[in-house]
Amino acid sequence: MVTAFDLDSQPLSIYTIGCTLTCTDSGSLLDASSLNVIITDANDNTPQFSQAMYSFTLTVGSTVGTRIGQVIATDRDVSSNNNHVSFTLSSTTVFNIDSGGNIILTGAASLANPYIVTVTAIDSGGLSSTSILQVLVLTNTANSATTTESANDGFFSYTENIAWFSCALALGAGMFGLMGYLLYRYCKMKAVGRFVLQLKHRCKLRVTPGEGGTT
Repeated sequence: MVTAFDLDSQPLSIYTIGCTLTCTDSGSLLDASSLNVIITDANDNTPQFSQAMYSFTLTVGSTVGTRIGQVIATDRDVSSNNNHVSFTLSSTTVFNIDSGGNIILTGAASLANPYIVTVTAIDSGGLSSTSILQVLVLTNTANSATTTESANDGFFSYTENIAWFSCALALGAGMFGLMGYLLYRYCKMKAVGRFVLQLKHRCKLRVTPGEGGTT
């Protein structure tokens, strides 16, 4: 039997192939049977990191054993003999990496920033890939300043608050203008009313009772 295409164990580990067996006898009888072909996994996939570069921060004076961050790498091979991934770091005495990809502080980190090391992921068959790890060491003063700045953020430190205040201010100005206009109209109407009353009063004074004429 010869395959017509390449068989890989990803994503299937068992292929079912139907075959027809022809028996040659005097009666030309035929029979059919199923054939299960199990594909053995080959170590043909290298571990792949989730990022080409990882960046973490660390406070100067942190104690040994502090977890700084985690890198992630996976292997697409289906068998545990080929997809188990382990990690190593390039030469450094300040950091270490465990089997889960956690970066652990193992020495005193100085402010000689940044620390840049190479992380290597290796599978059970020896295939490997690399990523870059960058660790930035911060001072306590920098952290305190950042915390104080965040704590002192005022109302106008947020764009949505500025927009809300601007809308409220515009609405208030519009209401104030409308009230001023209505007050102006009211005063004008009262002035017109007083003028009309005065005009009527003057007309009455100019009329002489009983004479039917004006003085």
